[in-house]
Amino acid sequence: IALITIALTIANAGFVSFTAWTPKFLIETEKLDIVDAGLAFGAYSFFGGLGTIIFGMLSDKFNRCKITGLVSSIATILTIFYYLTSTCNNLFLRVTFSAVLGLFSHAYWSLSTAAAQDFVETSFFGSITGFVQNIAVISAVFSPPVSGSLISYLGLRYALTFFIASSYFIHSIIFMFLSLKSRS
Repeated sequence: IALITIALTIANAGFVSFTAWTPKFLIETEKLDIVDAGLAFGAYSFFGGLGTIIFGMLSDKFNRCKITGLVSSIATILTIFYYLTSTCNNLFLRVTFSAVLGLFSHAYWSLSTAAAQDFVETSFFGSITGFVQNIAVISAVFSPPVSGSLISYLGLRYALTFFIASSYFIHSIIFMFLSLKSRS
């Protein structure tokens, strides 16, 4: 439970930084107007909801920790491409890329929570859910200022790439470790 809580907290730090700074990235770096940036951000959120459902269903059928680690690994790679690849003011490309990233990067929350529930009896689902999610929300306090400090040193593109991708990467490593441990 402790490892899952740590992983969820770290991934949430990346997610909160995404929500805090990506609109600024889309407007200032990608040169989208505010409506188009909202469209890209909305596609990220909408497809994130779909990804949560899809990967939740897969994790119910297969090794949940392995699915969670794999999804976060893909989110890591997509995050790197999202921030380091310019779409040359091509709205369709940016919205599509936002949708694909959202599909994978939203799922960490529910997959991690379900994994925590796997380690307790059903009568404790509410308690463990409240525990891991409320501890993870603490990252919302420090992630925008920490990533904001990185932005002042590295610039938007590189700071967001580093901070968000490393958050998902650490999350994936912890869940890959848990998937190996759960097999033995």
